[in-house]
Amino acid sequence: MTIQTTTWWTDRRVRWSILAAAVLLLAYVELLWIGAFPWGHLHTGDTDHLVKGARTALDCIGDGIWLSCGHVKGSPNSGVFHYSMLQYLPAAFFLALGASEAATLELLARMSVVAFAGSFLLIWSALRHQPRLAALGCLALLGSAATYHATSSFSEMLAGMLFLAAIVAAGTRRPILILLVFWIATLGKETFPPFLLLFGMLAGRDEEDGLLPPARTLLPIIGGVGLGVASFTAFNYFRFSSPWNLTSIQPELVTPTWPLRLEFLAAQWFSPAAGILWFWPVAMTVLIASAVVGVLHVIRKPEAFANWLPVMALLSGMLAFTAGLSLWFSPFGWISYGPRLAAPLLPAAVVVCLRTVGPEILRFIDRVARKTTLVAALWLALMLVMWPQLGSPWAWHPGIQALMAPTEDCDDSVAVYEGDHFYDCVTSFMWRTSPWVIHRVATTTANGATTGRLMGAAAGTMLVVVIVRPRVGDRRDEPAITSAHQNANET
Repeated sequence: MTIQTTTWWTDRRVRWSILAAAVLLLAYVELLWIGAFPWGHLHTGDTDHLVKGARTALDCIGDGIWLSCGHVKGSPNSGVFHYSMLQYLPAAFFLALGASEAATLELLARMSVVAFAGSFLLIWSALRHQPRLAALGCLALLGSAATYHATSSFSEMLAGMLFLAAIVAAGTRRPILILLVFWIATLGKETFPPFLLLFGMLAGRDEEDGLLPPARTLLPIIGGVGLGVASFTAFNYFRFSSPWNLTSIQPELVTPTWPLRLEFLAAQWFSPAAGILWFWPVAMTVLIASAVVGVLHVIRKPEAFANWLPVMALLSGMLAFTAGLSLWFSPFGWISYGPRLAAPLLPAAVVVCLRTVGPEILRFIDRVARKTTLVAALWLALMLVMWPQLGSPWAWHPGIQALMAPTEDCDDSVAVYEGDHFYDCVTSFMWRTSPWVIHRVATTTANGATTGRLMGAAAGTMLVVVIVRPRVGDRRDEPAITSAHQNANET
């Protein structure tokens, strides 16, 4: 396939717009590192237990105990706790170096800032030959609750960066790199394997390959995921003397009825308290636009599977992932800000969507960009929906207070073992808009939140400039979106 490529770097307007956006993004990350870090969500409860569990694991290893560490036979719990294997690796490393438990939490949060910055670089790497799409991908990450995760000690930002790295690696068609990155990324969550396989196959294929990538790409993807599954299975034997994560699969922690599961699934996407629509608004827009493009392809040429099957498979995968979360008693990963458990897949989903149907999305943006008033309205709408997320690293605490604001029958002391009363409280919290979580976050000015929002808004504005600028050269010369391995070969 011959690909007509325009060297965007030779156009001064585009070059300077991209450089300005990059500098402002760097400044925002620096603000997170210096200004927001003291206010980051470090002591989350889960992360405190994680560090204690890592300490227990190190003690067991030091004593030569490699099976059933901290576990009593017949119990579903372990002194190592039940979190994903990826979280323990850096925590145990820092503790082994002599860091205290408090210092380890701070170092985990520092890793989250680095992972947030690394995610921008990976998005750019995946879409670098289409700077407008790369800018749209970066905008989806910047205007999201990923900013909250960037200063928290949760591992969602690290897991999301590694999931994104696996997608980028699949496009390179370098077997060893693919194997290693997919292995590490699989450790992010025990629910990742089928979705890493799906996303990896979509990212590693080319139009000339048909529906599947070649064996030199597909086999390392399968091998890396297989190594990851074997690794966390061995880790479960280490802490539970079982291949299963016994704590997470307790019957009491499974959402009991199908109507409730369907309600949780709808809430994953639309809940005012933690739905993707409100906390990842640009990413949600990209997913919706991709769904529209996919449906139009199905209607116009249903026999052309290669045009619509990849994007529809991706969106079905995202729906299946959130449906899986809805089977658990705490589908959002509360108590935290936004949809914590769904967050790691969203950056990768945006990138694969843009690589698959990006040109169609750009054509729609071009039609909008013909009128200055529409561009101004688009910019204003983006700034409004991004405003709460840009300030969330400084202002997340009032949001969580609003989320858990007690009512007459419900407060944060209600436990899952209370059955129907617990689920009544969860559904009450996730659909209410008074108090509204993002409104509290958007209007909080403490701790320097306004400065962070303004810097983030400036970076977002420059990304919008890159997205809506007239394309380089004649419109007919716009390069088709290509796979990363083709771009690497051209370079």
